Order: sequence, then structure tokens, then C-alpha cells
Amino acid sequence: MGGTTLARCIDPVMALRTYQSWLLLSCALAIGCQGNASHPSTTGAADAGAAEAGASGGAGGAVSTGGTSGGAGGSPAGSDGSGGGAGGGGGALSGEDGGGASADTGAPAGPIKVLLFNHTAGYGHQSRLTAIPLLMAAAAANNIDLDLRYAHATMSGKAPLPEGTNDSATPPDLSAFTPGGLDRYDVVFFLNTTGNVFQGADETVHQQALQDFIDHRHGGFVGAHSAADTYDDTWPWYQNMIGSIYSGHSNVVAGTVRKTPGVTSVILTEAMVPEPWQRMEEWYTYRRDVRQLTGFTALLLANAPLPTGGVGERPSAWVHEVPGGGRAFYTGFGHFAAAFQEEAVMRLLMAGVKWAAHRTD
Repeated sequence: MGGTTLARCIDPVMALRTYQSWLLLSCALAIGCQGNASHPSTTGAADAGAAEAGASGGAGGAVSTGGTSGGAGGSPAGSDGSGGGAGGGGGALSGEDGGGASADTGAPAGPIKVLLFNHTAGYGHQSRLTAIPLLMAAAAANNIDLDLRYAHATMSGKAPLPEGTNDSATPPDLSAFTPGGLDRYDVVFFLNTTGNVFQGADETVHQQALQDFIDHRHGGFVGAHSAADTYDDTWPWYQNMIGSIYSGHSNVVAGTVRKTPGVTSVILTEAMVPEPWQRMEEWYTYRRDVRQLTGFTALLLANAPLPTGGVGERPSAWVHEVPGGGRAFYTGFGHFAAAFQEEAVMRLLMAGVKWAAHRTD
């Protein structure tokens, strides 16, 4: 077919419409590409200022005392309570903008901001220091910004304090536990704290700051092991928030853990808790059974030796929906650092942090 004949076969109106459609499609594609370059997240177009705050605001980024690259190396089971395996797991979160507890309980995107606090005024668990590198590695894999500025740490090249030695020679930095000082965080994590950790002239100020954060700012709390041996008798609010103060413990021996029958929880799902779960631990007993308390849900039950002899079952991990909107997660696990090398224990802690931060339900 010749050129003149082809030209006669093309409708000029249809050609113009086709060109206009092509032009509009090209412009749309160009705008879409620019938008994706500015907001690469799959969660939607976040406010640029909020995204920037999530990257650099709040605690000023994670600080590592033992290295953050990679997970914890595997460790064979042993008499110190090791279950073997590497710390980490729990599944990564998604999101872009900053953390910090607020009156809005909608789950913000971005790293979960966690203040780690490990001061001891009573017995000093060495794991409050030696577990930090393991927690740092797991936190990094779970989009959690673990702030160590207010935690005791082992100086580079030095051995950690011996088991049992507390921090009486080193006063804690309590500057964050002041009015508004915790607002940049989603969660406060008490790692093997003991005794009256806020003692001093401004003790009531520091106590009130934590109470306001949880009761009025929808803040989260996570406690491990001897967080239940903190403020045993002198701060009723703390005991009511965490659920119970410990009453005794076994030696580090084998025990069997199971999920509480009939209880479903995103924490248990994310932690992929074995059942039955046999592990070594210094098994706590508690003054109160949280299963009898309003707002508490026991997640795990431990069948293990009792301090008085024999074997008995009691809660060993639970959650508390605090009146006012805050959340608390506690587990009795963590006497030795080897507990934090167990993948299931670390997954449980990371899932507890996410839940306490209102990122999961």
C-alpha cells in the first residue's frame, strides 16, 4: 500500500486523541516516578518531617557497647542456663517516621524508641551488662532503637562486674526520668534492675515521671527477670503496674514452660514459642498470681522447682493493659546472659517490646 493511500486511511481525529492519551500517560508516569523517588516506602506517603524525625530524632540513635553487626554467636547448652543458639529473631517491623509515646494510640511508623535501664541497688545480675550486645543485635534486626545512654555498660577492654555485684559505686543517670523526659520513647525496658533504683533526693520526681509516662502518655514498659525484684515494698504503683514482686527462686535448673491454655497473643505468635519448652533458668516465684488480677493475661506457665522444695506451676511471662492506655510486658527469664542467647527468649522479648509500644495487638 502506497504512502498516499495509508494517509487517507488514518482518521485525523483519532490520531489526535491517541497522541493526547499518550501525552497524558507519559506525564502521569513521570510524576509517579518522581513521587516514588521522594517516598520509596511501601507504607504510603509519609510526612517528610516525621520521617526525618524517625531517622535522627529522639534518643539520638543506638549506642553499642559490644558491637551491633550480626547476631550473637551460637553457644552450646551448659550449666549456666544456656539453651544454645543465637540471639535475635522476632521479625522486622516496617515504617518510617519517629517513635515516642503520645496520647494518640495509633501505631506510628518508624523505629521503636526504647530506653534501656539496668541499675541495681540490690543483687547485681551480670547479665544486665553481658546481654546488652545480644539485645543490640536483635533490636537492630527488629527496627528497634535501643538507647543505652542511661544504662550501665562494661568499658571496652575490661571484664564485667562479677555476678552479684551491684552498681552502688556508680550512681545511675536519671536525667530522663523527669517531667517530659520520657516522651521521646515508646518503651522503657528494665533489664535485671533490683532494689530502689531511683533512690535519692529526687526519688519521687523520677517515680512520677515513669508513672506519668505509662499512665497518661500510653507509654510501654518491658521488664526482664529481676525487674520483679525492684521496689519490693516501697512503691505500690510499681508492683501494681508490673503485676507482682518476686518472693523467691530456685537454683538454675531445668523447667518446662507451656502456653497458658485458651490464651492467644500476638507475642506468642511472633515469638514462635516451643511447646513444651524445656529450658534452664533461675525460676522465680511471685507474691501474687497475675491470673487473679484485672487487666493481666498470663502468657506462659512454668512448671519448675520451688524454693521451698517440690515442683509447681506458676506464670512466667505476662502482659498488663494498664488503665489509662499504657502497656507492660514482663518475663521471668534472663538470670544468665545465656538466656538471651536462646532464640526463642530473644524473640519473646522483641515481640514484647513491639506489643508494649502499641505496634502489635
